[in-house]
Amino acid sequence: MRSIVYDDPAYWLLIYIDVIEFKNRHFAANFHDIPEQFRYLLGPNVQRIQKQPGWCGHDPGLAISIFFFYLCTYFTVERLMHGNRHLGVSEDEAIERLIDLFLYGLWSAPAQVVKPAIHPASRKRRSRPASPPP
Repeated sequence: MRSIVYDDPAYWLLIYIDVIEFKNRHFAANFHDIPEQFRYLLGPNVQRIQKQPGWCGHDPGLAISIFFFYLCTYFTVERLMHGNRHLGVSEDEAIERLIDLFLYGLWSAPAQVVKPAIHPASRKRRSRPASPPP
């Protein structure tokens, strides 16, 4: 993805120009049902992916599309918008963290509902909303 954006920045800039100046008349077809485009590219591998132990159950075409666009956005901001470490870390670390998040999520164990701590004073029931400050 990095090479695609970095090696042909003029193409990516044309997409933005087309969206702004021509209401996406020239590139719109490229963005229709991208998950289906990935399903087509993956071919029979889609079924194999879904049968892998531990697969989360999501549609592989959709999952890859989401990942693709996160990478695309990251490199577009870095290269075309001069982001210069816009996530505050090196490119290698940013991509590593992105991969970690997509592969493992935010938590290492199944998510549990965590109820926020409620201050005892806020537990009082009010019969009507508080008046706004003067």
